[in-house]
Amino acid sequence: MSPMPNHRIILWSTGLVIVGLLLSVIGLILYEFTPATDRTWAPVIPSISTLGLTLVGVLVISRQKDPGLHGFAIRIWKIAAIATAIAIIVAAVAAAVMIDPITSLIIGLVAIQGPIAAWFVSGQLERQR
Repeated sequence: MSPMPNHRIILWSTGLVIVGLLLSVIGLILYEFTPATDRTWAPVIPSISTLGLTLVGVLVISRQKDPGLHGFAIRIWKIAAIATAIAIIVAAVAAAVMIDPITSLIIGLVAIQGPIAAWFVSGQLERQR
């Protein structure tokens, strides 16, 4: 089976950047429902997901003419998924200590959707190999 065309990889990567931006908007919405004692953690945790997805998306999109983009995209999205998930877990634990754990859990569950999406895209790209 031949590698997936670069334009389809770019579409998948653009979709992940949009997912990251939507998670950031959800984080801002959650900010309004977070207890007033310390509201700063609500947008921070989903922003980690946004940052990871956007940086890797831009990196993949900037290599659109690379003939080895397919293999690169598989590796980089897996790395992004793992690194972003670890960063979200660390931020959620810190938020659980500073604010109530239930709010931290809810916000963390929203933010972890970004790394899950990146892992899914990596798997889809790998199946097309």
